[in-house]
Amino acid sequence: MSDSVAVAPSSVAARRAAIFSSPAIRSAVGTVLVLILALVPRLIELRDVPRFTDETDEIMRGLAIARGELLPLTNADTYIGPLWNYLLALGFALVGPSTMLPRVVTVLAAIATVGSTIWLGWELAKRLDLRPGADLIALGAATLLATSSFHVVVCSRIGWSHSLTPLAMTCALALLLRWERTGSGWSLALGGLAYGLSVHTHPTVLALAPGLAAWAVWQRTALLKRRAAYVGLGLFLVVNLPLLVFNLSTGLRSAEAAVQVQVAYGGGQALTPALYLQNLAALLGSIPPLLGGVIGDRRGATVDAAGIEPIICTVLAALGLAISIGRRASLPLLAIVSTIFILPIFNGKYEPLFNGRYLAPLLPLGFALVLASVTTLAMLFRRRWARVAVAAARDCVTVERRRPPAFGRP
Repeated sequence: MSDSVAVAPSSVAARRAAIFSSPAIRSAVGTVLVLILALVPRLIELRDVPRFTDETDEIMRGLAIARGELLPLTNADTYIGPLWNYLLALGFALVGPSTMLPRVVTVLAAIATVGSTIWLGWELAKRLDLRPGADLIALGAATLLATSSFHVVVCSRIGWSHSLTPLAMTCALALLLRWERTGSGWSLALGGLAYGLSVHTHPTVLALAPGLAAWAVWQRTALLKRRAAYVGLGLFLVVNLPLLVFNLSTGLRSAEAAVQVQVAYGGGQALTPALYLQNLAALLGSIPPLLGGVIGDRRGATVDAAGIEPIICTVLAALGLAISIGRRASLPLLAIVSTIFILPIFNGKYEPLFNGRYLAPLLPLGFALVLASVTTLAMLFRRRWARVAVAAARDCVTVERRRPPAFGRP
C-alpha cells in the first residue's frame, strides 16, 4: 500500500504534464490570456475616454426604440442599417437607460473581434500551408490587435454601429478562407451573411466588393456549382433588407445622404484626379501608423509614419501578401487592393483619431499577414541552420574517419 501511495503523486503529475502538453490545451490557454490582455486596457476610463461624439445620435435612436417611439429601417445616418440601434434598444429594455451600456456593448464586440482574429489567423495559416506556425500566427495577430492603441481607443469604446464592422468583416474573411481550404458549404454561406452584416453596419466596406467580385470570378468554376454560393448571396440581401426597403420607398435616400457626407468630407470639392490622388496618398500614409499602433494625441492630429515600428510592420505585412500570392491565396490581396483604390473615391480622411476606423475592418487581416511573414522567415531560418548543422556534423564525421591512426599508443 505504501508503494502505491508513493507512486500516485508522480502519476498525477504525469497526467497534468500530458494535459498541458496537448496542443489544443495550449491554444485554449493562449486564447484566454490574449482575451484577458485585450479586456484590461479597454475597461480603463471606458465612460470618459474618448468623450462622446456622433455616437449620441445612434444611442438616442436606440433609446427611442426601447420606449416604443420608433421602429426605423435605418440608423441615424440613412446609409447605415439599424442593427446597432436595435441591439442598444434591447440593452436599454433590460437594464434601463444608461450612458455606459453602449460602450460596454462596444467593448464586448471588440473582444469578440480579437477572438475572431485568432480564428482568422488559424485559417490563414492553414490556407498558406503554415500549420506548424498556426498558433503563432493566430495568437500573435490577436495580441497585436489586443494591444493596438488605435483599436483600444477608437474601435473598442465609441458606441456606434461602425464598431461592429471589424468583427463582421474578420468573420467573413475567415469563413471565405475556410471555404477555399475545405470546400465547406456552410462556410461559404455564412461568409456571405458576415459580409452582409459588415455592409449593414457601415457601407465603407463596399470598397471590398470589387475585390470580392474578382475573387468570385477566380473561383467561378467551384462557386457556380455550389448551392451555398446562392444561399450566401441570399443571406447578404436578407440582412440588408431594411436598407433595401427604405431606399425603394424613398427614392434612394441613402445614396443621397452618402453623397452629402462625401462632399462634406471633401471640403465641398468635386472629385477630380488630383483630389483622388491626394486621398489615395492620405490612405497609404495612414497604413503604417495603424499597423504600428501610432495614434495622435487629439482628433485630426497628424502622426509620424516614419517610425521604426510602423515601417517594420508595413514591410512585414507586404511580405505576407507576397507569401499569400506565392501560395495562390488571392483573397487577402484582392480585399486589400480593392479597398486601397476604391475608398479614396468616397473618403479623404484617414488620420488615426478617429478616421482610421475606415481601414479598421482590415486591420486583423493586416496583423495576420505580419505574423505569417514572421513565421515564414522563422521557419526558413530554422531550416537553413538545420542544414548548416547537419553539414557541419557530416564534415566532422568525415574528418574523423580520414584521421590517420595514432601508432605507438598502448
